[in-house]
Parts: sequence; structure tokens; C-alpha cells
Amino acid sequence: MRTEYPSDVAICIYGPKDNIIALVTAARIGGVMPETDGSDLQMFDFGNNKHMIHAFYKNVEWNYGLPAVDTWNMFLKNAAAFDGVTTEFIRIGENENDIQIKREFEEEDADEYGENWYLGVNRSMRFDLPEQTSVNT
Repeated sequence: MRTEYPSDVAICIYGPKDNIIALVTAARIGGVMPETDGSDLQMFDFGNNKHMIHAFYKNVEWNYGLPAVDTWNMFLKNAAAFDGVTTEFIRIGENENDIQIKREFEEEDADEYGENWYLGVNRSMRFDLPEQTSVNT
């Protein structure tokens, strides 16, 4: 999907801490760790041995085919392949009906997350993140 105007983009990736750390390590080794330029990126522990990666880009060109966008898409695809890892992606364009939402999770995680997503849309972005604990990854 090509957008000829700026979008707001929010991404959440979360699950078992060991799996998220393995995802980030594999991405760094494989050269598919997303760039954080222009984003508000947070990585933190929450809950019972869980870890979250959260990124927010405001007023950014989000066109597929751009290296930074393609890297994020590969990172999200790789994240969804890890056991117990859930991904949420929301892009809001300038036009009222230009909203893209994609969520990936394993069926066995449905009871835990169900409709309790961390990201949502009200023609603006909502961040309902868990309490943060500092971590070095």
C-alpha cells in the first residue's frame, strides 16, 4: 500500500521475555533490526516474565518499498513466527477511512489477550501500555 501523504504508525510486539530477546538478537545478527530514527521506541519488561517492544512514528512516510518500512515489515513477520509472541500494527493515514490494522497472535494466546489489545484507534493513537520496568537488551 502506497501513501502519498504522512501517516501515524504504532507497533507493539510482546510475549515471553526470552522469545523477545531472541527475536531482537536474531534481527541484529541478520541485519533486520528496524531503525529507530524519528520514532519513539521503548523496550521494557512487564507482567510475569514478559517483554514488550513499542514504537510510534508520527507524521511519517510509510510506503512499502522504502528500506525502513520493509525492515519493519520483515521484523514483524519474524516476530510472529516466535512462540507466544503477539504483534500489533496500526497505521492511520490522512484520509478518514485510511486506517490499517494488523494483529498476529497464536490461537492459544487468545484467552490471554482476546480483545484486550494495547493499541487502538479513535482517529488518533491510544497507548495503553503496562507498567514499565527498566531492562537492558
